[in-house]
Amino acid sequence: MITAPRHPAPAFRLAVDGVDITPKVNNRLLSLTLTDNRGLEADQLDISLSDHDGRLSIPPRGAIINLWLGWSDTGLVNKGTYTVDETEHSGTPDVLTLRARSADLRAGFTRKRERSWHGVTLADVVRTIAQAYSLQPVIDLVLGAVGLAHQDQANESDANLLTRLATEHDAIASVKAGRLLLLPVGASQTASGLALPHINLTRKDGGRPPAGSQQTATATPACGCTTTTPTAPSGWKAIMAQRTTLKPCAMSQQTKTAPCRPPAASGSACSADPPACRIRWPVAAPICSPK
Repeated sequence: MITAPRHPAPAFRLAVDGVDITPKVNNRLLSLTLTDNRGLEADQLDISLSDHDGRLSIPPRGAIINLWLGWSDTGLVNKGTYTVDETEHSGTPDVLTLRARSADLRAGFTRKRERSWHGVTLADVVRTIAQAYSLQPVIDLVLGAVGLAHQDQANESDANLLTRLATEHDAIASVKAGRLLLLPVGASQTASGLALPHINLTRKDGGRPPAGSQQTATATPACGCTTTTPTAPSGWKAIMAQRTTLKPCAMSQQTKTAPCRPPAASGSACSADPPACRIRWPVAAPICSPK
């Protein structure tokens, strides 16, 4: 008997106000989308459930949803808590839609304030703000040591202040899982400073190549000019652009012919044949036109 291979399946767990509702909604789930926003924009959780029999109760606005996501073979990962902001019941067929946002952005985080900072470091600012909202500060050591001689917070919220300071120092400020983070952009590190592991993807991991990805021939003629000299064959003038880098041009699969001719030989700006250098590229190349 031939048995089909078992593939990992997506798994989830939901709890509302501390009550696990996974068994009740497991067969009703239509979609679950978690949008992990960058910076201090609240993350968003969207859940759509089938209510074909009218037995689902609508959670009140302000209810706390705990979410775990993962795979059947690797287990679940806690993705944080979210506060229900919007509920919608539509039909037919009857569907209950919940929209919740990250509960980590505390009330008052976007309230405008007036204060000044003198002779402090980035770490001092982050720690002060984190303490005001009962958050745990997680700060990159190099960034945290950056000094601020004077900084005014004039009619500006704490969220905007952190975003501005992070942008000025090529960093990112964010609130995740009860922690206020200040980390360098593109550092490939976890919040605790550990390097992110490398992951090798192979064909068996799946994928979806874009349609038409095999429409370009592997060997295509080059278009453009091969020299930066302003000379040109008799009867043509060379209009020199910023660079003369050779760029490949696609070959038509239907006709098996190139839309432009090979580049001119070294020592001339463009081919004498008009179609040779008439194609513009994102990186500009010389363009030939009649005198």
